[in-house]
Amino acid sequence: MIRQPKDLVTLTFDGPRYKDHGLEIDDLSELQAYKRLIVETAREVWKRKNERARIQRGWFESITIKFYGIEPGSASVALKREVECPDDQMLIESPDEFDEAAELLQDCIAAAGTDSPLPESMPKDVIPLFDGFGKYVDAANTIRVKAHRREQGTVYTREVKERLANWLERTYSDQVDLVGEVRATDLDGGRLTLRLSDGTKTEARFTPEQEALVTDALKDHATRRLRVTGAGEFVTDGGKLKRITEITHLSIVPVESTGYDDTAPAIWEVVCGIGSQVPEYAWDAVPEDLATNLDHYLYGRKKGDDA
Repeated sequence: MIRQPKDLVTLTFDGPRYKDHGLEIDDLSELQAYKRLIVETAREVWKRKNERARIQRGWFESITIKFYGIEPGSASVALKREVECPDDQMLIESPDEFDEAAELLQDCIAAAGTDSPLPESMPKDVIPLFDGFGKYVDAANTIRVKAHRREQGTVYTREVKERLANWLERTYSDQVDLVGEVRATDLDGGRLTLRLSDGTKTEARFTPEQEALVTDALKDHATRRLRVTGAGEFVTDGGKLKRITEITHLSIVPVESTGYDDTAPAIWEVVCGIGSQVPEYAWDAVPEDLATNLDHYLYGRKKGDDA
């Protein structure tokens, strides 16, 4: 058996840092970070295809990925994976889990670039590894990632890195039924920005059939609101709505209908209702001077001490 190089992916470093078409020694950490990304992604792809099989111990750790020079065009590095083949045979360029992994990573970067949902086939456990990739990516310097089987590359920017970091938040999905003010729309991208009653903003995608309602709500945003029902993504810690993931129904409502609810009971009625459910023995235990010495009973301060 002999080991032959197989094209995998090309990373093109672009920006003032690479204007001389060279890589600084520290930039090698970017190649190491990308290798870890692609190996771990390929591992998950392999597991999905071979649910009942076991990976040979040390097989992924033995993967060899090399580059043989820096090519023209900013600083372009073509990464190749060494694969084994019989001595008397030519290398067969058939796709495998590493080719799929390279394309998945590029799709993930593309999704972050357009602020779209994470590709369903992208292993979620791999996302945190993006934190180590793009150490020197900033407002001026970028990395273009192009899988071997793709015709075009995808640019990895600082904004992409930040959005990938935001995806690390633990989230859950739930139904939404909310009313908000349409603050902006992107008709080409089918997006809207909705400001809720608490002042927070959230985004959603709408269909061409829903466009008329969205634009009407934007045009009359001073007097009209948009009611949205569907599904949303919420942050587990605190339950904050992160984004609306699906719109199943839209309707326009006037501003006044979103305000005071005259059918709701008065606050004193609510308080009396709660009090009526407390047993008499509990009321008997309440100190008669609770109102004037609240800090004494809550914090242990001396009675009559207002400080």
